[in-house]
Amino acid sequence: MSCSSEKEDPIPIKTAEELAIESLAGTSGTTYSIANGGSIRRNNLDESRFFEGFTLRFNVSGKTFSSTNGDDLFESSGIWEFVGNSFDKIKLSGSKPASGVDITFTRTSNQLILTFNIPTPPSGRLAGTQALSGSYEIRLNQ
Repeated sequence: MSCSSEKEDPIPIKTAEELAIESLAGTSGTTYSIANGGSIRRNNLDESRFFEGFTLRFNVSGKTFSSTNGDDLFESSGIWEFVGNSFDKIKLSGSKPASGVDITFTRTSNQLILTFNIPTPPSGRLAGTQALSGSYEIRLNQ
């Protein structure tokens, strides 16, 4: 039997932000898809047919995202960031309607649920935003 005077390094405790990043993007990035029962609902109407093959990937490194078949709603790529200190809302960069709005996210098992509102522009149609305005609930599967 021997004793060692070396102390073991303590296991680091993750911050709330680190836990939220893992919830959204995993440890090295996560791709979510509308396939296998996902849906996109606007104002409680299923509009999934307009987003066939839609995917959304969140990366840990650089907090980047990319999307495919996001129609006119999502940028094809950009940066994501947390809104405030509660770490349950994100904002996406870009000029598409889903950019710059607060998006609440919830992760349950292998499903990501995004909820957000795209307001109607005060002066009518602005680059298709009016046609896409409304309350969204997007359910994507990993």
